[in-house]
Amino acid sequence: MRSRLDRIRLARAGTVAVGVSCLLAGIILASGLGWTACARAERPESDITTITAVPQSPFVAVAKKVGPSVVNIRTRKVVEMRRQELQGPFDDFFREFFGEMPRREAPRRNVEGQGSGFIIDKKGLVLTNNHVVAGGGELTVKLSDDREFMAEVVGADPRTDVAVLRLVDLKKDLAGSEVASLGNSDDIEVGDYAIAIGNPFGLERTVTQGIVSFKGRSGLPIAGGGPVYQDFIQTDASINYGNSGGPLVNIRGEVIGINTAINPAGQGIGFAIPINMARGVAGQLIDKGKVVRGYLGVVPQEVTPELAEGLGLKGRTSGVIVATVQEETPASKSGLEQGDVIVRFDGKEVSSVDKFRQMVAETKVGAKVEMVVVRDKKELKLRATIGELPEETAAGPEAPKDDKPWLGIRRVLAVNSAEAQQMGVREKQGVVIREVEAGSPADRAGLRAGDVIKKVDDRVVKGMDDYLSAAKSGGSRPRVLLIKRGENMYFVAVKP
Repeated sequence: MRSRLDRIRLARAGTVAVGVSCLLAGIILASGLGWTACARAERPESDITTITAVPQSPFVAVAKKVGPSVVNIRTRKVVEMRRQELQGPFDDFFREFFGEMPRREAPRRNVEGQGSGFIIDKKGLVLTNNHVVAGGGELTVKLSDDREFMAEVVGADPRTDVAVLRLVDLKKDLAGSEVASLGNSDDIEVGDYAIAIGNPFGLERTVTQGIVSFKGRSGLPIAGGGPVYQDFIQTDASINYGNSGGPLVNIRGEVIGINTAINPAGQGIGFAIPINMARGVAGQLIDKGKVVRGYLGVVPQEVTPELAEGLGLKGRTSGVIVATVQEETPASKSGLEQGDVIVRFDGKEVSSVDKFRQMVAETKVGAKVEMVVVRDKKELKLRATIGELPEETAAGPEAPKDDKPWLGIRRVLAVNSAEAQQMGVREKQGVVIREVEAGSPADRAGLRAGDVIKKVDDRVVKGMDDYLSAAKSGGSRPRVLLIKRGENMYFVAVKP
């Protein structure tokens, strides 16, 4: 048996061992807890630093730069209600029993519209779409600081849908910050940022952003009649009714286009006129009040794969086929013939009918250009001196200043206009009816869109000037029009 002294020593040794073990464990635990607590104390401070370092959206700077130049355009005009709108719900019932009802006095009503625009000069010049201001009436422009001015049309060009307005009674020059900075639309690339600013549905200075979805879009069948010259920038930046005429800008706040059209059947599909095209048109409207364009005198047609094969173009699908060469024009004098395929014009490849029309139109009047054409499977070079595109009246004859179309013929075209030729008109003289007002004397007489007016009474109508002169004369007597519809000629009497 162990002595009592040995048992006491063994107990003391165990106590010391346990104490040392507890001490070591405490040191380790305390050390671990200290490291963990320190790390946790530092995390909130690190997180705060990360949040405050988030950069501001670049679109904030764009909106601040461009916003002051964007304006709201309101239009207002008084029109007479059409005949169909005047008919009461029981008119047919009373007419059956009591005969023809007395004609009601046509009431007038106010028609209002709105769109957007942007300031391009300190003197108060505003760039917008032609369709925003077409049809006349009173124009009011509201600036970003809520000042309002009456405006007048300096000039408008339906062929590109561009118009320039001037603020009336502007007492002093506008500030430089209120003038938009114009960029270079030739430099943009698909995928670049695109920001649209305007007044959709009356919501002033709305900003939407997206990208450039496509460049050079053309051939769009725009509702209500689109511009003849189309070279649109396509974007998915949200564009809605009321955005028309407003700017499409790049990430630097430079205007690259004029918002013009949408695809109502789809989302994220909007179109803008390139600012380079609009800048050239606006310059001519400001300087001359009209746009002078080049003219060749051909009716071009697209080259399809089947036509390319038949014409021996060796797989080439670019170029345009000359469907018609008009007499006494630069085309006929250059030696162009029906069936020729124009593949290069003034050193540039011809890709489509739309691009070809635009190339000719943008060529300076009097310039001598070289054309490369394919004839009988061989290439040859021709030279032409570009003429001036004949003017056409976009709206019907405006004899009276009270917005009443003559006989109800609301719109006419020159027979050699691009739009008339797209309608299938192949006449050398006359004017083409584009639109007839429902219920008007012309409508009751049976006139319709596509009819070619050859004579008015005993006056031969060779072109627009003859037609406008005839429209100003005659008083209230019936007018006798000789029209061509298809291959047939008709005399039609129209009583005003």
